[in-house]
Amino acid sequence: MNWLVSDTHFNHANIIRYCDRPFSSVDEMNQALVDNWNRVVEENDTVFFLGDLASGYRPLDWLKMLNGHIVLIKGSHDRFVAPKTLTLHSGGIDMLLIHNPADVPESWKGWVVHGHKHNTVPFFDPARKRVNVSVEVIDYTPTRVSRVMAMIREADVRSQVLTQPRLTYTRTRPTRRRGLSLPQLRGVAR
Repeated sequence: MNWLVSDTHFNHANIIRYCDRPFSSVDEMNQALVDNWNRVVEENDTVFFLGDLASGYRPLDWLKMLNGHIVLIKGSHDRFVAPKTLTLHSGGIDMLLIHNPADVPESWKGWVVHGHKHNTVPFFDPARKRVNVSVEVIDYTPTRVSRVMAMIREADVRSQVLTQPRLTYTRTRPTRRRGLSLPQLRGVAR
């Protein structure tokens, strides 16, 4: 199974206050994040992590405590080497995985899956084709890629229905032409 998550900020005590996280201490937050992750992610799963892993010395040590094969996207607080974007194509859906949605190239027309915004933007914004996977909006637990894909497909279908041109018609009264009756007109059309 494939997962998405961003902005764990392990060991970052101030993030609790900045983002109004429901934890009384950094240790409680760290433990909850690890427990939630390992409860849903299995050893052979893939997790796309969209940046801002941890604060402090040796942030990559956190990866040893987390299940799954973790694909890192570099966040604004990350000091390790990782790509800034990754593109996923599946079932006719194009998704750009990126930390900060402000960094999306203007030429990109597909969906954007991002972090960085924490709890200041919603999880799913179909009008802007954006999905925010910051932990604050996904219950501090990685979310399935398949869930996001299903939501995108449903939004795309709704969008197509809403943008279809409406058929209009005008009801007209049958007219008699040259004094012919309707049965006579049918005979003429043959």
